[in-house]
Amino acid sequence: MKYRIKKNKKSSSKRNIVLPILLGLLALALIVFLADINIKMKNKRNGLVSQSEMLKNEILKLEEEKKEMENRIYRAESKEYLEEVARNQLGWQIPGEEVVVVTKDGQKNIEEERNKEAERKSYWQEIKDFLNL
Repeated sequence: MKYRIKKNKKSSSKRNIVLPILLGLLALALIVFLADINIKMKNKRNGLVSQSEMLKNEILKLEEEKKEMENRIYRAESKEYLEEVARNQLGWQIPGEEVVVVTKDGQKNIEEERNKEAERKSYWQEIKDFLNL
């Protein structure tokens, strides 16, 4: 019987060694798996944080543009702005006021403009000249 006891002790000592090794490997695999998930989550979080910052900056930029457009709308409704547009784009003038036109070549003389207009013949004058009357 002693022999049998010794043989059983050898088997159980192998079991005592194998079980902790398996549990250690399992624990190590679990730690590696959790570390990998943690790293992926951290990278995802950093990406979302940078995207959030980018969107916040875009929101601030759009809000500034909105304020600028509101100011333009407010200004466009004013009488001064309408007068400025009429003067600059439509050539509007107040009675008794002279308009000076500036081109890339320099200032044109108002008198030259008036002379050119005077030289232009009227429609009826051209018909009269055509008919030699």
